[in-house]
Amino acid sequence: MNTATDRLLRAQACMEDIVRDTARIEEFTEWLGESARRVSTFSDYYQGKWAVDRDVEDTPVLDVAGEDPPWEAISEHHIAVQLLLRLVADLATRSVIEG
Repeated sequence: MNTATDRLLRAQACMEDIVRDTARIEEFTEWLGESARRVSTFSDYYQGKWAVDRDVEDTPVLDVAGEDPPWEAISEHHIAVQLLLRLVADLATRSVIEG
């Protein structure tokens, strides 16, 4: 049926989902800030002492000492953030009334 009660119940459920979504977005935003700090710290190291550290003898063989993995980690993070930015920009500029 499509009575006022039915519509209100569906709207209530939708609103409750939005409240839960908002809480998850807030958690995600906090995590994203932490992620950005990690990338910044790693990028600083990569542009600094990484080139020296990776050539020191008797250091363990780690992916981070290779040429491609560090660059790919930073680049892929950047690409993921750009995709997120596009999505968020679309959401932020869309009229709430438009839906």
